[in-house]
Amino acid sequence: LPYLVTKRGRLPHCDTTVIGGITCATIARAAVDIARLGPPVDAVQAIMTARDHDVSRVQLLLTLNHCRASRGCPRAQRIIEAVMPKAS
Repeated sequence: LPYLVTKRGRLPHCDTTVIGGITCATIARAAVDIARLGPPVDAVQAIMTARDHDVSRVQLLLTLNHCRASRGCPRAQRIIEAVMPKAS
């Protein structure tokens, strides 16, 4: 993926999981990061994929709060709210 950037750094513990002994980002964090930084089609697909893996709207918005100082947060919030509107 041309926009994919790997970066070593610290994520909040709640945004990580261990798979096969390797610590990595949760589905929610990965989806939020793609929604913030990826091309629009991939951004929407990431949120839809998270939804399809039972990640809730609230989980995505809480995860987004962990990156509030980062670029792309308003766009990610709009995508989350469009793909997963509040229940009426």
